[in-house]
Amino acid sequence: MAKPTKPLPPAATGAVDLSLLTPEDLAAIEQQAEESVAAEAKAAAKAHALDEAKKKARRKRDPKQEMVNITIDVAEYSDRITLDGTIYMHGHIYTVPRQRAAVLQDIMFRTWGHQAEIDGKKKDYYRKAKNVVLSPTSA
Repeated sequence: MAKPTKPLPPAATGAVDLSLLTPEDLAAIEQQAEESVAAEAKAAAKAHALDEAKKKARRKRDPKQEMVNITIDVAEYSDRITLDGTIYMHGHIYTVPRQRAAVLQDIMFRTWGHQAEIDGKKKDYYRKAKNVVLSPTSA
């Protein structure tokens, strides 16, 4: 291969000569970069706020997406529930959509059922005898 006879320009080699810029130019470029980064951060914050506002508006329209508080109460062999990568710790109160609360309640119920089975309790531990009282209004 033949070697070039004259040197390549700095832009072709990837080197940039910053000595061509004055300190005022560099200060102006840094200021422009700061403003650009601030504008990007503001745009990201606006997009996030818009997404949250849309979720809130959807929850108002759809009762299934209503947010409810739920206290995690699992059996003694467990200390948490992991659902879709989210950890719900025993004894903590979480605000979740109603559908997720139903799933969490089912999981909690099943942990207690498993604990009852391990302890050798009756299989129908959740079906307790009801105290039935006959009255004129119940006839």
